[in-house]
Amino acid sequence: MKTFDVSVISELVLRKLKDEGVFSANKISSINTIGFRAVLKYFERVGNVIVNNDILRGFLEQQHDKYKDDKKLAWRWQLIRRSTELIMYFATTGRIDLPLLPKWNKRDCQLYIKPTEEQLANNDNIYGLVWRTRTALMAFGYTNCTIKYYDLGGFGKLLDAHKNAGTEIYSRKICAQLVLDMQRLVDNGRLRRCQAVRKAVALLHEFHQYGSITPATLSPFHEVLLNPNFEALVEEYGNDALFSEKLSEVTVRTAKSIIKGFLLVLEDAGFSSLNGVTLSTVCSVITV
Repeated sequence: MKTFDVSVISELVLRKLKDEGVFSANKISSINTIGFRAVLKYFERVGNVIVNNDILRGFLEQQHDKYKDDKKLAWRWQLIRRSTELIMYFATTGRIDLPLLPKWNKRDCQLYIKPTEEQLANNDNIYGLVWRTRTALMAFGYTNCTIKYYDLGGFGKLLDAHKNAGTEIYSRKICAQLVLDMQRLVDNGRLRRCQAVRKAVALLHEFHQYGSITPATLSPFHEVLLNPNFEALVEEYGNDALFSEKLSEVTVRTAKSIIKGFLLVLEDAGFSSLNGVTLSTVCSVITV
């Protein structure tokens, strides 16, 4: 990720704000004396003004924790946040036309910042791909609640997974591993469900392949799921087959569908795992 001298970038932003007349003189003064100053004082105090956007987001999280319980200082937090986001946006795009920011949420920060034109034009860039997939999703007229469900439980986690892997290139392997990790959390009782991640991965893959998503992909919203043990088996099979590259994606998808159908029938027969399943059980299920 690109690093930069935050004192230099803040000075460039300040000059551009004055040159382009985007804000009033009083607003620019507040951005400088309260927003930028808070950023510079913090990084000068820690002894390193060479930062990147991830480091600045960490700074924002600290500032939010500092001000979140003091309603009288909410205005200060908002000013520090917007000033810091302005630095981040300028460092990425060279522009100061920062869009309106959504309500703060640590997981949402990157998700709602519009990617650069280069990122949007590159079909393999995860930030551009997620942005365009979400835009296509919203075009179907889903409620804000549903979009938020996909954002927090799906797309945000996909961005985090790629960031943690140190790449901006869309990776089906990273996506598949995330689904597997989330399913394990469900299996261990640490998470109720991981459907949002699975749906987001499916949508992202379809948009990456075809440049569009279809209503069939999105519905039914609450699809029938296997119990966690069986879901984990199907996902592990799919991931192993995908990673080994022994089978094509179409073959893996078909096989998963057949396996899921078998396991659904097995569930109806009273099984929640493969424990106790015998050859006679399999034969009886297959002939049902």
